[in-house]
This record gives sequence, C-alpha cells and structure tokens, in this order.
Amino acid sequence: MKAYISVLAVIFIAATIFSEIATSCPCQEEDAASDKNLAIAQCSEQHKISNEAFERIANHEDVPNDHEVKCWLSCIMKKLGMMKEGQIDWEHSKTLMKQDLASEKDKAKVDKIAEICLAQVSEEKIDECQLAYSVAVCKINNWNKLGLPKRKVEQ
Repeated sequence: MKAYISVLAVIFIAATIFSEIATSCPCQEEDAASDKNLAIAQCSEQHKISNEAFERIANHEDVPNDHEVKCWLSCIMKKLGMMKEGQIDWEHSKTLMKQDLASEKDKAKVDKIAEICLAQVSEEKIDECQLAYSVAVCKINNWNKLGLPKRKVEQ
C-alpha cells in the first residue's frame, strides 16, 4: 500500500513539474492533465527512481547522475513532446516551462535559459537518456542562477 501511495505521489508531483500547454477550454485542460498523468505513470513504471532523486529534481536542486534518472527524464520529455526523434523541441519546451510562471519577467528568463541550453547542450551523437539529463541539468542550473521560483516538494 505504501508503494502504491508513493507511486501516486510521484505521479502527482511530477504532473506539477512537467506541465502541458495551457488551453482556453477547460475540457481540453482536463484531457491534457489526464494525458500528462498517464505519461508520468508510464515513465515511472518503466524507470524506477528514488523518492530522494525525484524530490531533488522537483525542487530544482539538482539532477542525480544516474542512468535510471536520465532515462526517466527522457521518457517524460518524449511523452510531453519536448523531445522528438532524439532532438529537443526548444520552442515547445519553453512553452511548458513558462506555463506556471505569472510574470513576464520570469517568462523572459525562460527564453534565456533555452538560449543558453541550446548553445551548451550538444544533440549530436548522444543517446536520448544522456540528452535529457544534459538538458535537465542545464535548465535547473540556469533556473537557479536567474532566480526563478523554486518549489518545495516532499514525498
């Protein structure tokens, strides 16, 4: 039972981190949330990561250098449309990162993060797990450097 609750908690928390594109129709928002939760559940089932690793990522602390974490991130990015055919869709990624930000100033910082990470993260001849990890590390490092809001997620 505790494992089931932990999985549900991971799904819920991950759903708040990796947002879908907001739409004007509430029914579409519900569909997007449902799709997102399904994707997160599938990735969490395929790639087991610790609660501690999840919290570190969710709280924008760091990304553990662990193969399962890297592949979990890759799975999430693919399911959310951030990664397609081994390449990052930077425009879509920016949209997802901006969704929970209220101020235009913070949204402009996301554009800067994407610009920095596009320049720093090589997509050539790299496996998708490593690519997802490199993007996540770059995003979290620059998120913190630019002073974007952190979450406090606990399991």
